[in-house]
Amino acid sequence: MRLLFFAQITEIESRLRERVSNRDWQDDPTFAREAEHASNMSKRNRDSGLPLANYLNLAQLGRVAHHYGMLRASINSAGLAGELKQLKKIRNDVAHSNEIRRGSDPLASVKTVRDALLLLDKFLGMVRKAH
Repeated sequence: MRLLFFAQITEIESRLRERVSNRDWQDDPTFAREAEHASNMSKRNRDSGLPLANYLNLAQLGRVAHHYGMLRASINSAGLAGELKQLKKIRNDVAHSNEIRRGSDPLASVKTVRDALLLLDKFLGMVRKAH
């Protein structure tokens, strides 16, 4: 499961990063803080040739993509923020080898994994359909 989650999250991040990199999001006042942070990271890493979108995390990529209509979603910004937070938690749990479960109850753990799969499937659908 861990490998499947990692592959799907990587696909979501990669597709979002590609789409966001093709926009001038860094000039939008809505994302001034993110653009400044990304610019500072680029300078610190001496990677000025890379798009600033490379320095955005998953939640930031999702917000930018949603703002510009790059996600085919009938979800409001607050709902998206909550789902991006869940997706980020799954990503961090997978990346840091944490358990993807809820408490010691096996049935709760199965439900948690099922919910994670459904969320990943939802985001994969949004990024695969987006142009």
